[in-house]
Amino acid sequence: MEFSAQSIRNHVDSSSFERGRNYFTSGNVIAVAIDGDNIFGRVLGSQKTPYETEFTLKDGVISDSDCSCPVGYACKHVAALGFASLLEFAKNPLSLKSETKIPESKNIDALRKILQSVPAVRKEPPPNWQQTVSQILSFQKAGTERYFQLQLLLKLEQQYPLFARIGNFRLVLRPRLFDPKTKKFSVTGIKWSDADYHSGIYWEGTYGNLPQNQLVFLKLIATGLDSRYPGGWEEIDEEKAGYFWHILSQHESYGVTLLGGNKGQIPVKISLEPIETKLEISEKDGNLVIAKKIFCQGKDVTSVQIAFIGEIPAFAAELGINQYTLYPVASGTLPDKILDTPLTVPQKDIPKLQKDFLNNLAGKFAVVSRTKALALPKLIYPKPHVLIVPTRGRAVEISLGFMHQDVTFPLYDTPDTAIINSEPVLLDKQVIESGRRQVELAFGKYGEFEPDELGIPDIACLSGIRAARFIAETLPMIQSDISDLVVDISPDLPKFTYEQSSPEVFFQIDESEDVGDWFNLNITVTVGKEEVPFHSLFQALVQGEKYLLLQSGKYFSLERKEFDNLRNLLAEAKSIQEKDSQAIRLSRFQAQLWDELTKTGIVTAQAKKWQETMEGLLSVKGVVIQKPPPKFQADLRPYQIEGYSWIAFLRKYQLGGILADDMGLGKTIQTIALIVKTRFENSNKKPFLIVAPTSVVENWDMELNRFAPFLKTIIMRSGDRSKQFAKIGKADVVVISYALLTRDFEQIKGIVFDTLILDEAQMVKNYQSKAYSLVRKLKADCKLALTGTPLENNLMELWSIFSIVAPGLLPPPDKFRENYKTPIEKYQNREVLDKLKKRIRPFLLRRQKSVVETQLPAKNEQILRLTLNDDHRYLYDLQLQHERKRVLGMLQNGGLKDHRFEILRSLTKLRQACLHPRLLDEKHTNVSATKIDFLKEQLEEVIAGGHKVLIFSQFTSFLTHVREMLEDAGYKYLYLAGETKNRGKLIEQFHKDSSVQIFLISLKAGGFGLNLTAADYCILLDPWWNPAVEEQAIDRTHRIGQTKPVFVYKFIAKDTIEEKVLLLQEKKRKLFQNVLDEEALFSTMISEEDIKNIFSL
Repeated sequence: MEFSAQSIRNHVDSSSFERGRNYFTSGNVIAVAIDGDNIFGRVLGSQKTPYETEFTLKDGVISDSDCSCPVGYACKHVAALGFASLLEFAKNPLSLKSETKIPESKNIDALRKILQSVPAVRKEPPPNWQQTVSQILSFQKAGTERYFQLQLLLKLEQQYPLFARIGNFRLVLRPRLFDPKTKKFSVTGIKWSDADYHSGIYWEGTYGNLPQNQLVFLKLIATGLDSRYPGGWEEIDEEKAGYFWHILSQHESYGVTLLGGNKGQIPVKISLEPIETKLEISEKDGNLVIAKKIFCQGKDVTSVQIAFIGEIPAFAAELGINQYTLYPVASGTLPDKILDTPLTVPQKDIPKLQKDFLNNLAGKFAVVSRTKALALPKLIYPKPHVLIVPTRGRAVEISLGFMHQDVTFPLYDTPDTAIINSEPVLLDKQVIESGRRQVELAFGKYGEFEPDELGIPDIACLSGIRAARFIAETLPMIQSDISDLVVDISPDLPKFTYEQSSPEVFFQIDESEDVGDWFNLNITVTVGKEEVPFHSLFQALVQGEKYLLLQSGKYFSLERKEFDNLRNLLAEAKSIQEKDSQAIRLSRFQAQLWDELTKTGIVTAQAKKWQETMEGLLSVKGVVIQKPPPKFQADLRPYQIEGYSWIAFLRKYQLGGILADDMGLGKTIQTIALIVKTRFENSNKKPFLIVAPTSVVENWDMELNRFAPFLKTIIMRSGDRSKQFAKIGKADVVVISYALLTRDFEQIKGIVFDTLILDEAQMVKNYQSKAYSLVRKLKADCKLALTGTPLENNLMELWSIFSIVAPGLLPPPDKFRENYKTPIEKYQNREVLDKLKKRIRPFLLRRQKSVVETQLPAKNEQILRLTLNDDHRYLYDLQLQHERKRVLGMLQNGGLKDHRFEILRSLTKLRQACLHPRLLDEKHTNVSATKIDFLKEQLEEVIAGGHKVLIFSQFTSFLTHVREMLEDAGYKYLYLAGETKNRGKLIEQFHKDSSVQIFLISLKAGGFGLNLTAADYCILLDPWWNPAVEEQAIDRTHRIGQTKPVFVYKFIAKDTIEEKVLLLQEKKRKLFQNVLDEEALFSTMISEEDIKNIFSL
């Protein structure tokens, strides 16, 4: 079958056929090249550059096509090239390998004849069902994916005449596709650019793939080419010859076949034996003749036709008739164009050749002399060499190279020749290359000489311990790897040696001259009878160094059991100091730290004051149990005697601490016992100062009058206090609220008190608050904190209290946050948690009611989840949708940091919506509050049973509505809020008046300092974020003195924000238990994620 327009129509669709015909008639085909059955061309399209187009003919049929356009196959450009080819064949039926420009004045008659030989429209396509079935049949069965094979054609072409050189060839490449199934191959079925996309190939109506390794090979070859044609022959760039040799020599590992010749008819072999050229110098007629000889495996193959590839040859090809063989080339191989014909040196110029050229020739190329008219330079064999000399400070410079007879040569860029003892010499290349490899392997194993693509550094500067260890440890191992290594070490360097004997550690404590609470810690370490400078040791330990180098050159390991504890303990001791100092100082509060230090060494001397303090804090018998003081009008329980004895010990040694007993265990009575004891034993009567919340001040007054009425007590109350200030010096006890302290600070800041008592010390948990800053400035010989909740939200609260009562126990706030808070709260670091608990344990005493008060009546807690009535639920959901949209928007735009107050406001509104819609808008007067309705039902039963009940709420506005309900129901009640003045009278009335069974209390106003054991029922109308606040409220009734079981009811609105609050309470409760109790639990503060969960309702 002859190639015709019908062939084009059968290969492309009707649209491409028509558009291709228009392209051709419009002159868009600008070039045609015919190479046998392969037709190439360039066709103008929508882009600025023409498309590269080609197709293959087989028996007059287009068997395959390719185009650089987006369609890529059987496109309008292929059709246009087909019409142009028909014209070429019509004009020149024997055209072969000719590239012809299409003339602008076309042969219209021939063209018209071609175009009219085919109808404009193809036959009707088959129906859809038939196309679908054919498509299904075209797919391969699962597991039988079709694979083609990649072949690479190589062709050696003599350079064009303009660039012709005798024996100079260029190597061109082309990919070819082979189908193992059909045994067919195609050069048009694959192109260089296929590697850039995927391995899928469409060939003769069949989809197939290249194996992955062959696709990689194609990619590697294509990367080095500057392709002009997508699938045509491409020449290897002479500058990239080395790159191509590296790829071609590994073709078998990629599964690619190399074939030579235009049709791939010549097999290609890769040889591992290098081709090398030598310069042979012989004598003829008194002149010298220099000829280039080519050798392979020791045989002279100069007469064989061999092409060197690359301007500086990277490999060579033997042009055999039946086989191409590719060889590597040795260094110093001359390219084709150099010395293609022998060079004659006249006899008169032989001395000049000898003097000026022979040494360099012999150094760069293999030279063979067959004449006595020349004397080749002597061959020498330099040895690897290392030179170590001192530089500035304690650093050394290490230089690598070669040496021969005290003459040194660089490791790299080693010269080929040299002058030694006035004689020219030739450095043996094989010895140099072998020695360089040895040096690279031996030194490159160590970090100081880490290799890169260029080799290893030939000069390195090392200092300190790195230099010492290299010379003492590494260099001997390198010498064992390089037997002939020449080592030169400067005599100015010390003799570096590793000391293996165990170090000895000695401690001494001296009193600090400037601050009485601090002591200087002196540490002496000796190693092998040599004293170690402490500053150097401390710095090395804190920085985590593994070795320490002494001035003598001796060094020793710091990773030994003697230093395991010392390293961390010194770092902590240093971190606790607020001032940066070279000296190490310990606070009297660092008892546990001292105990651990003494386990690591020998204590040679201690200050007397220090020794007494440590014995008391560290010994089990250090705290002597005290008898209750005389005239003290109360009986102390056994655990209260222990607590009283403990705070008495702290006061004796002017230490400080936290009495953190559970609420209701009598922290107040233990403290009053201490005051009484001090007054009877101490003639120096400085007053005690008690700072307490406003709501608790009256309770202190009452308890002091009850248990120690003989004490001279001053209670600071609102109003004129000027006369009271004048009496402070003669008083035994002064009680003031935190609120009044901020007003009266100037009047009392100069007074030195015997002991400062901070009741409900969580009031100063924020170290950035004004109350904290003022309390910390108060002067007292001893400072004690009373609180059942020394931390409520995070560890910084615990730090705040300890920084007042035990300054120096914990590091400054930034270091505490970094070393303790973040590792414990964020990363749940158990080791850091244990370390913190060990540090604070001597200064924190905590007992739990469940352990010490086994006779205390049971406490029954119950969470009552209430379903909001329909109207209440509707209004709550409206508010939720409004606040959710608002809060989530703020979290996305700035987050919690920028919108903290607005977000908390939204949370508060939702909590109020759970209680009563009228808290948000008074217009909802007709909507009943679910909790008030339920409370009314519960009170009927409680009151009828003769019980007394405490009712707590965070919102006084809600308690107002509760009061309305109680009054409407005829109940008699008491009410206590922040503004209440007569707290003491109200409490006394609740205890004594049997007709008053209900006490409404604001959660914050009555959460601590009140004794309300007359009640045996406690109702919490709404949950608070901090569970400690609720526990404090409950403990107003469940405490010492309670004789009846206590029933606690927590009202929770179901499916509302209040259930989320319960979850957050649990997180904070676990943090408290983890640090102060013994449970291994962790927690974090409220986060953005918590808020997002809250609004997921």
